Amino acid sequence: MSAADGADVEYGSKARVYEVIVPLRFGGGGTGDGTGGRILGALELPVDEIKIDRSFVMAMDREEQHARIVRSTIDLGRNLCLGVVAEDVESAEVWDRLVELGCDSVQGYYLAKPLPPEEPTRWLVERLPSSDLTAEVA
Repeated sequence: MSAADGADVEYGSKARVYEVIVPLRFGGGGTGDGTGGRILGALELPVDEIKIDRSFVMAMDREEQHARIVRSTIDLGRNLCLGVVAEDVESAEVWDRLVELGCDSVQGYYLAKPLPPEEPTRWLVERLPSSDLTAEVA
């Protein structure tokens, strides 16, 4: 579950998330009075991955600010032991950069167009070497 998926499921609404996040920015959470740590401690969401929005991924090869956001998001995911998924990878250049940065997973037309539920297995079989498809028997 990603952060966007988990907020509504676990807490009933995004209101709880806003109750915690808004004080970080507007309620003096960075004043050195110790409230920031308590606020961050309250924000324990059931999250196992971070998705990087397509708007950053698609422009990361042209816009340095987008590339910085992608790199920082991957670093954040790694530091928090979360998986990182880059959405809408559409070129070899972006793919190569994401591999270099250590992104865990990607989605997008560069890999494949959306497939109906019965197609992914056939798609994988056609692309993987046969040695990768056989299991070792002990």
